[in-house]
Amino acid sequence: MSDIFVHLPTETVFASGGLLKNGEGTLFPSKCIEKKDANTWEIELIAPLDYQSLLKQDYILYLETRYGYQPFRINNIEIGRSIKTTAKHIGFDLKNYYLDGSTSTSATCQTAMQDVLNHSYPTCPFTAYSDIATTDTFSILEKSLYDSMVDLSLRYDGFLDFDHFQVRITLTQGADHGETIEYEKNLEGATVTENWDSVVTDLYPVGNDGLTLTEGWLHSTNGYDRPYTKRVEFDTDNEADLRLVATLYLGRHDV
Repeated sequence: MSDIFVHLPTETVFASGGLLKNGEGTLFPSKCIEKKDANTWEIELIAPLDYQSLLKQDYILYLETRYGYQPFRINNIEIGRSIKTTAKHIGFDLKNYYLDGSTSTSATCQTAMQDVLNHSYPTCPFTAYSDIATTDTFSILEKSLYDSMVDLSLRYDGFLDFDHFQVRITLTQGADHGETIEYEKNLEGATVTENWDSVVTDLYPVGNDGLTLTEGWLHSTNGYDRPYTKRVEFDTDNEADLRLVATLYLGRHDV
């Protein structure tokens, strides 16, 4: 297996002039397992402790997969006798972008996809592609961009996939061109684990019967290199109470 290239969290271009960019450096893992199905595309990676300076939360791994070179975002690192992480394809960043609403009228799949991306909060770096020519009319409201794309793939009877920062809904599935390689057995020991699954820095709180705040979003003063946006429902009928419980929630989950 080729070296894995490590890039900063904000990188969107991984090659220049036909050559791969080294980014922050390269690594050769002890173990690398690729998993791809209808619900996920990820790699399980174990690397020696020598690579600790390269393996950080939200950094991007750029590596050769069964579907060509693709970027994966590091998440929830464990450090013990080795470094472990499960990195999801960059396309799953769409789960941290939010759609207030998108309406398509007699639209092709690609037009509908692009309208969803155009109404992203915050603005996202993804582009859309589809080879499906049929048209439809509908609305999508208050969902993550990822869930919105899943809805579109079902409506247009297509397959959702990713290629770098391109979201694809196509008539057929992409072809598997290779095999995954496992390098060595896992080493057990004491570990330090980072868990970012509940982190939120931009919160859209919703109360009973669709109650929302006048200002819509609450924002943390803490910021990271990629968005952590969430829509969270609270059991309250009063806007003042909604603002209070949402502010407390944001204070607990923004780090």
